[in-house]
Amino acid sequence: MSSAPARLRSLLARPGCHLMPCCFDPLSARLVEASGFPVTFASGFSVAAAHGLPDTGLLSYGEMEHAMRRITGSLKAVPCIGDGDTGYGNA
Repeated sequence: MSSAPARLRSLLARPGCHLMPCCFDPLSARLVEASGFPVTFASGFSVAAAHGLPDTGLLSYGEMEHAMRRITGSLKAVPCIGDGDTGYGNA
């Protein structure tokens, strides 16, 4: 089996639009995968909302990294695109 980055590159090289439901935690990522979608993504908004927070940069870089590691670690075959969020540089 090829790596997740290789599968993502192959998918994005195909013409057309590609549906990729958003996930926000390991369970939602596994549900996307079980539903047969070839790719998923996680955004700063989705992770913040799952924590009951507005998307105003209240989550730290470490919290976002932890969420992405848990999400990608839960997937077996589907690549996940992670939103880099807003930079974490200032208030």
